[in-house]
Amino acid sequence: MPLDQRLAGLLLHPTSLPGPYGIGDLGPAAYRFLDWLQAADMAYWQVLPLGPTSYGDSPYQCFSAFAGNPMLVSPELLVNDGILTAHEIVPPAFPETAVDYGWVIFWKTDLFKRAQGDISAMVRSIVELRNLWCVARRRPLDLGQPEFQCDLETQVTVLDAAKDISQLALSPMTMGELAGLSALPDDWQTVPEYSGDTVSYLADTRRTLAIT
Repeated sequence: MPLDQRLAGLLLHPTSLPGPYGIGDLGPAAYRFLDWLQAADMAYWQVLPLGPTSYGDSPYQCFSAFAGNPMLVSPELLVNDGILTAHEIVPPAFPETAVDYGWVIFWKTDLFKRAQGDISAMVRSIVELRNLWCVARRRPLDLGQPEFQCDLETQVTVLDAAKDISQLALSPMTMGELAGLSALPDDWQTVPEYSGDTVSYLADTRRTLAIT
């Protein structure tokens, strides 16, 4: 932002955004608010501290200066990412004009516990996809998850020898990501949402997996 211009902004903590889940979050309502700010020629969105709150639920009383507040995670985005189903995030009748923190924390914590298994699957998929890219670039494997080390070494051996995705024991989530990769349109490199780094990553992975 230019420092020699007078610019307008607005202070709104995400917990004050509207929504059915008992507390505002960084989901669709946040994106709509950003669209409104842009339409109103606003330059800044100011928020209060975003850490996990302690007693009193004040954003100025956080347990950590580094961690984020999990209550700001959007249930709707968890559904969009395939981590939960729409049926699983149906909320109870939360108050519409105030946040009942005790109730919200209890409900969302239970929601996250149900999502934990799928999040673990996502972590595995991220590691698998990252290592496929390492193979594409002929770089050392990123074995950040020791429990995957033996399995990934076996997979990479098969990949180097056969170049055949069907022979790899990849997780269902990874296979879904690769299916989406193969379905990209011919002009996918020109789509604005793909950064230069993303295009390089996708191109290397497609080439290694012989995806055309």
